[in-house]
Amino acid sequence: MRRVLAIALALAGCAAPPPYDLDPGSLPPAAPAAPPDVSPIGDGWYPVDAASVALLAGERGIAVREQEARLEAAAAAEKQAERALWPSLQPRLLFQTYDGRIQDTSGQFLDVDKQSLATGAGVVLSLDVVESRVRLLAARRRAEAAREGSEAVRRATALDGLERYEDLVAAQGELAIARDVLAGATAVAEAERARARADAALRADLLRAEAQEEAAKGEVVRAEARFREASARLAAALRIDPRTTLFVAEARAEPIDLVADGTALDDLIAEATGARPELAEAALLVEAAELEEKATRVAPWAPRVVAGYGADGFGPNFGDLADREQFAVGLEWTLSFERFGRRDEARARAHAALVASVRRREEIIEAVVRNREAVRAAASGIESARRRVEASEEALHLVEKREESGAALLVEVLLAQRDLALARRDVLAAVLSQNRAERRLYFALGRGADAAAPG
Repeated sequence: MRRVLAIALALAGCAAPPPYDLDPGSLPPAAPAAPPDVSPIGDGWYPVDAASVALLAGERGIAVREQEARLEAAAAAEKQAERALWPSLQPRLLFQTYDGRIQDTSGQFLDVDKQSLATGAGVVLSLDVVESRVRLLAARRRAEAAREGSEAVRRATALDGLERYEDLVAAQGELAIARDVLAGATAVAEAERARARADAALRADLLRAEAQEEAAKGEVVRAEARFREASARLAAALRIDPRTTLFVAEARAEPIDLVADGTALDDLIAEATGARPELAEAALLVEAAELEEKATRVAPWAPRVVAGYGADGFGPNFGDLADREQFAVGLEWTLSFERFGRRDEARARAHAALVASVRRREEIIEAVVRNREAVRAAASGIESARRRVEASEEALHLVEKREESGAALLVEVLLAQRDLALARRDVLAAVLSQNRAERRLYFALGRGADAAAPG
């Protein structure tokens, strides 16, 4: 018995499917690029750009793999609904023995000792005409909805990856600005220290310059920490070892233009509601729920088809078996309060699916309107921030000239340096804000994720 059990377990192990492969795979080769001057998280560096991030996030994201599992489950449910329409094969081997009293049809009691053996097979079909058909149609709709859902998840994951990429661009840009501010503060402090050695500097000016230098050093340390944090968050989205430090090969942020200016809002809304896979998914789920709801109105009155055919050998033992055949076909009705009560539950599920579909549509329209306005506001903000940078650069140049001639105080130079740094940060923030809104609008319209990568 143990040997038989061991063989059965071994065969079951051979038939088991392989474990799921959740390895994101190796990274594609990247063009060589010089990493920023900052201590890495671990040992490795990997340069990224918007196109590679959109591709990797849409293929490697854990949410994408999770949706693939849901799609696989929906496809399996569809196949199972198809299999339910087929008859089942029932091999049988039945041995019976009876020793005791029985009562015959005339009412007499008899003492008997008998046995029988039956061996053969049968084909049985038990099919609920309405429910089986509706179950198959609903499973097909849900499988189609899962495919649309997979595209929606891929797009959302790509957008999340791109936004984390923009956070990395911002962190790397702010780090470069902080280093420039530190270089300027150090130059001023060195000049003041040189003047102090020549007894030509006020101690207050020297202390103020050194304090500004220390503040700039602290800002560089904080900027480096924000850069490493942004790298780790992007690595998590791309399923890259977080010890690998990601960086942007070209850290200069430039505005992107994905949606044509001047497009009417009604046209944008019409495009979004016609292209978003989330709405296609929701519509298919509504169809599935409505099919099931309609079926509950008819199913309680619809019959179940029952048919069967069997052939076996029948006799007292294996040495004395005679052939026999059986065939049966009929209709059955099951009229129960439970079956009639399914209508209310199915109606509630159909209503919930419809409400969810309407909610998704309203959310998409709101996203189109909100991000369109954000794009328009950010565009004017970029121009304003750039004019401020130009003015701050010119002001710093003039103050430095006046300070060299002794006509300006040191504090004026420090304030001008700070104003320029703030203006540069404002330009970086405005560009990235515009890019974020542009990409969100592009995705809200349902356009291809792969084309949203410039920048």
